[in-house]
Amino acid sequence: MAAGMSPVYFLARFRVPDVDRYRSEYGRAVLAQVAAVGGTLLAASASPTVLEGDWEADWTALIQFPDR
Repeated sequence: MAAGMSPVYFLARFRVPDVDRYRSEYGRAVLAQVAAVGGTLLAASASPTVLEGDWEADWTALIQFPDR
């Protein structure tokens, strides 16, 4: 990361009715696009641990980008 730049984080929460299809048809393509702009998938889970409140999603992903 260049000096003076701050990373940006993107948290995605969404519903995935067919996880296998999502991974094969959508997930891989998205990861390639994220990587092409310097992003990194930090975490992805179908069942994240919720510490407080409600989490109405069945897939969660955290992506870091080098800057805005």
